[in-house]
Order: sequence, then structure tokens, then C-alpha cells
Amino acid sequence: MKILHLITGLGMGGAEAMLTRVVTRMDATRFENVVVSLTGRGFLAEPLERAGVRVHTLGMRNSGRFMAWQPGRAIDFWRLLRREKPDILQTWLYHADLLGLLAGRYAGLRRIIWNVRCSDLDASHYSRLFAGIVRLHRHYAGFADVIVTNAQAALDVHVARGYDPSNWQIIPNGVDLDDFRPDPDARRAMRARWGLNDGDFVVGMVARYDPHKRHDLFVDAARRFSEKAPGARFVLVGPGMDGSNPAMARLAAQAGLGGKLILAGPIRDVRRAYPAFDLGVLSSWSEGFPNVIAECMAAGVPCVATDAGDSARVVGAAGFIVPRGDGAALAQGIGRFWALPPETRRALGAAARDRIGAHFSIAAAVRGYERLYDRQAPLPTRPASVGHLAAAT
Repeated sequence: MKILHLITGLGMGGAEAMLTRVVTRMDATRFENVVVSLTGRGFLAEPLERAGVRVHTLGMRNSGRFMAWQPGRAIDFWRLLRREKPDILQTWLYHADLLGLLAGRYAGLRRIIWNVRCSDLDASHYSRLFAGIVRLHRHYAGFADVIVTNAQAALDVHVARGYDPSNWQIIPNGVDLDDFRPDPDARRAMRARWGLNDGDFVVGMVARYDPHKRHDLFVDAARRFSEKAPGARFVLVGPGMDGSNPAMARLAAQAGLGGKLILAGPIRDVRRAYPAFDLGVLSSWSEGFPNVIAECMAAGVPCVATDAGDSARVVGAAGFIVPRGDGAALAQGIGRFWALPPETRRALGAAARDRIGAHFSIAAAVRGYERLYDRQAPLPTRPASVGHLAAAT
């Protein structure tokens, strides 16, 4: 069975990482996966190709006007579909969903599956153009055979926006416990890189710079907690987490934490960052499935997270959940863990790893996608015609 995946790009993002993890672990004797990026190759093209997955790029400009400004690229994708003749077209994220539906139906594909990854989007942080894309997405959602999402929170928020839940399915993200694990060597190496000692109490967060991640809340909680624990150190990892980002540089300066707050920037192999933390934090206002929390827990590091998206479902009793947007509550959550005896901290870390293995393993996620494709491909259906799509506009 051939599955062609269309995604907006192959950079360092949660959807991109999950796509890579799934297709490189599917049963190659039963499934052939092909990946198409709307934009360029990105960081993840190389590991995909190393695993034998063919990668195509369309070279679209990375803006909200993928289809409006670049119809020639859309035609290129239609031609690619005609050549590849996939049994299923699996699209990832709003722009790819819309282009995939249009080109896929024109190409005569019988099965088109969307993949929606976000929840609780605050429209004030996005352009009117993006808001229009979301409206179109809702309008045409009924023409997708299945809409996959990774989080209950994402389903809930889309239903509240007017989506019909009847063709939705939840497949939670998964983490490979062989990749994300306790690693004493990585812990020592990363702490040395950041100028930290083995005995320092280190609170870390891995997240790209984005308004929804609320780095300002993390910094506020760090400032509050440092008054109680002057020896604590705080590390921010991810794209935009360095001095080249004026907003973060200004935020760090205003906090007055000096060398206690480390802007570590992006790390190519983020698996090595988590073991260097004593406590992971996610300060988000909006989440779907919080990959960084699951990865951190898999590394044996407990987490304190805001009650955004499915964070509470992931953390369970192996960490602490605090209200969104409350720096004092986040500082108190950090303080709760800091006050625990060392043996209790270690036990909580072990429980965190066990929880990910039991509920959010990559093997379970792969099985979920394989079962979905098995159920969909054998069922012949009359594809919605282009005329039907136009009539619905």
C-alpha cells in the first residue's frame, strides 16, 4: 500500500518530527511511504531518506498564500500525484490539507486523510489571511475521509469552531524510549556546555519562540522561584532562544536573573538536552499534544506544565499541572518539586518514564496509523467530484 504524505515543511517542528517517526517505523513489507514538502527539504529530509523514504519538494514560499500566489506549484503537485498514484493521500497541517484535498480530488484519489495538530489558537497572534485559511479548512473538512488529530483538546476546540466530529480520529503522538532516555554522559556534557555544575538544580524548557509558548511566563516563574532558591539555574532551548532574538534578549534582561538564565538556542540533537534538566517545564497557553513534555518524561525527568491542550493527560500523576497564564502558580509548581527529598524526585522521574512507555510509545502511534490505513484503503468509494467541491463554496 502506497501512502503519500504532504506536509508544509520538514523543519524542526512537532508535526514534522511525528511524521518522520511514524513513516520510518512502519512495516516496510506492507507500506510504502513517500513524503512531499510544500516548501524545501528542511532538517528532517535527510533522516527520512536514510530510512529509504523518498522525499519530494515543491519549493513554495513559506507564507500563508501557498495556493493563492503559487498555482504552478499546485499543478506540479497534481502531476506528482498522477505519477505516484498513491492508495492514500495523508496531509499534515492546514495548508497541506487544503491543497491535498483540491489536487487529490482532481487526480482522482479515492482516499484523502487530513491531520490536524493544533488547538486553542489565539487569532490575535495570526494574520487575517491565516484566519481565512482556517475558515476554508472548516468549510471543506467534510470532504476528507478521515481527520486525524493527536489530542483530545484539538478535537474539542475544532468541534467548538463548527467542525463535524463524525469523521475525526485521535492518534496520540508517541515517543521512542530508546531515543529519549536517561543519559548520564549527555547530562554531564550539556551541563558543561552551559557552564553548569552537576549539583546545580536545573529547570529547563524546550520550545521554539512563539507567543503561545509563553516564554514570558517561564521567565516570570524563574524570577519568583529564584528568590526562594538562589542556586537554581534556568535553561531555555529551541529556535529563537538566543541573543539574536531581540524579544528574548529583552525579556532576559528585564528579569534580572543574570547568568542564572541561559538562552541555549536550538540544539540539533535535542535528545541530549533533556537529561541535563532536573525538572522540565512547559509554560504554554496553547498546546495540542505536548511533544516536549512526553520526550522529557521519557528521559526520566518529571515536568511541571500549564493546563494547556493534553498536557494533563500526558503528565498524569508523574508531575504537576498548574493553571495557564499564572507565573506565581508555575513558580509554586517548581517549588513543590524542589522541596521533595532526592529519593522522591528520582521515583517521580522513573514514574514519568514508565507512564510514557505505557501510554504514549512510538510503537502504539505507529500501530494506530497502520490500522487507520488498513481500514481505509480496501474500501472503494466514489470520490467527491470537483463539481461537488465547487458547489460547496
